[in-house]
Amino acid sequence: MNKILNPFEYLSTGKALGWGLAGTLFSICLLTAISWPVAGDVSKIVTILSQNLLLWLPLSLLLYVMALIFSPSRIRAVDIFATNLFAMLPAIVVLGVLSMCSHWLSSIVCEPRSACEILKQAVYNLIIIVLSVSMVWSMVWGCFAYLVSANMKGWRGVLIFVVCYVLVSVVNQLLIEYCK
Repeated sequence: MNKILNPFEYLSTGKALGWGLAGTLFSICLLTAISWPVAGDVSKIVTILSQNLLLWLPLSLLLYVMALIFSPSRIRAVDIFATNLFAMLPAIVVLGVLSMCSHWLSSIVCEPRSACEILKQAVYNLIIIVLSVSMVWSMVWGCFAYLVSANMKGWRGVLIFVVCYVLVSVVNQLLIEYCK
């Protein structure tokens, strides 16, 4: 059970990076397939990348800098970057798969106030719930990944992770709105 809850104590850096990159590429392919053709719309490209790379790279860099400042040990950047990418894997893959499902669902035309429309709304609600659970799963894994790779213990590491995550997420959303 501990290998599922906190796989970062057992997972090598190379495997974490490999699985994280594979999941990211899979999700980007799915998100690009449903948004194609982009037709020069920069905001769609930024949105696709922000779900994966534009969150992972700045977050990992910020977490690395914070680990250099607050960790009592020597820190390797590759550990922070690899485990952080692997921690995002549940949200990344679920986002890609459920985006395909949502796109397919939006193509179904139903009469208003029909059983089909009610079922369609129920599936949309289910998609939101599954996305929320995968986001929480990624956040929990992200905290564990940061604590293990930065060799930190206690609430200080969790607080650093949460503050960095929120900061990078807000900046990404501002960039997306600015690019529209």
